[in-house]
Parts: sequence; structure tokens; C-alpha cells
Amino acid sequence: MKRLLSIAFIALSLASSGQSICLAWACKQTITTADTVNVFVRLTSPDGYKSITWQKLSGPTIVLPIPSITRIDSQTVQSLFTLKKLAAGTYIFGAAGLSTSGMTATANDTVIANAVVISSPARAQAGPDQIITLPNNTIVLSGSNSSYVTTSWWRQIAGPSSIAIGNPSLQNTIAAGFIVGKYQFELNINGGASLDTMQVTVLPGLVRPEYRYPADANIRSNDCERVGIGDICISIDGDG
Repeated sequence: MKRLLSIAFIALSLASSGQSICLAWACKQTITTADTVNVFVRLTSPDGYKSITWQKLSGPTIVLPIPSITRIDSQTVQSLFTLKKLAAGTYIFGAAGLSTSGMTATANDTVIANAVVISSPARAQAGPDQIITLPNNTIVLSGSNSSYVTTSWWRQIAGPSSIAIGNPSLQNTIAAGFIVGKYQFELNINGGASLDTMQVTVLPGLVRPEYRYPADANIRSNDCERVGIGDICISIDGDG
């Protein structure tokens, strides 16, 4: 079969954004995976075309939709199909037209689909400040409200004593061993892309009063009872 070199035109058009370079026998289109692309060919011959067929020559797996075929006039025919949500990669599509007299014209189209890059920045959220009262000396460090996290790391940056952090690389982890005072912790996500801090205030627990008897009290060692904090043992004279 003969190939008609001067009567075929093939092009790609984007329904959204992108760049296209079309030569006499090929087009190259760069898009993102979020774009919709129309791939079409328009062929002209003195005796007209009776068919146009498409195939994917290379690229990621895809099922080609059924193309539409439109006759522009007695000599020109156009074929088109639409692709949506392509996987990232380079695709090459081939079109072949068969004229009424049995001659053919072919052309290849290249579509480069780039993955969509998430532009929203990472943001660390170390959670609200916390207040605890002894004897409770354990808290949960919570960074679960952080966004676009790939890695995270907790560390203590202030406080009257060193605190044990369960697993510093988890967004939510245990911190234990507090004494009275104020502490600060820092959450670092994505290797320093975003930092946030929170404070822990530790209050003393309630203290029971300690009872002591006057120094001149008549104390006998065999009458002993426990009073107050610290299990103080005193004896009280039974005569009053």
C-alpha cells in the first residue's frame, strides 16, 4: 500500500492546561494526571477516507475508548477520543487512515502525563498545652492534627528534669516521669519543614497536715498511735 505523506494532519488538544508541539506527522503533549486530553486526527484525500484506526504503541496500561469519526467534507475526515485521569507516564498513540482508493496515512501522538504535585505545605501541630497534678506524671504527646506528614520527631526542649518519651518518631506517644514544674516539647515534621511546641505544667499533689503534740505532753511508749503524714508514732498519757 502507498502512504499519502501530504494529506494528513494530526493534533492533540487539552481541555485544561498543558503544552503541545505539533509537527507535520506527530504531536507531543505535556499534561498532568488531573487533566483531560482530546486526541484527534484529521485526514484529507482527493477520494476521501473510509476508516481510521487507533492503537496504543507504548506507555502504561490503558483501555482506549471508542473514537468518534466525523466527516468534515467529501475529502476530509476526523477521528477523536478523550482520555481522563491518566496514570503518570509517557504514552504514544498511533493513527492509521485508509482512503477510498486503498492508500494509507499514519501518524503517532505522544502524551506525557506528569503526576500532580501537592502544593499544600506541611504543618506541625503539637497540640494544646496540658496541666497535670501529681501523682499523675504521664501525658500523651499528640501531633495527630499535623498535615502532610512523612516523618515526625518529638523532643524535650525545657523542664526541671529529663522526661522519657516513649517513641519520639510517632505522632502520638507517651511522655512520663514528670516532677513539679514547667516543661516544653517540640514536634518536628518532615525533617524540619515545620515545627511546633507545647507546654506541660505539673502541679504538686494535695498534702495531708501533720499533727504534732506539745513538747511537755506526758508520753508513754506503750500507748502508740499513728497520726498525720509520715506515720508519726506518738504515745499519749492515759491519765489525761
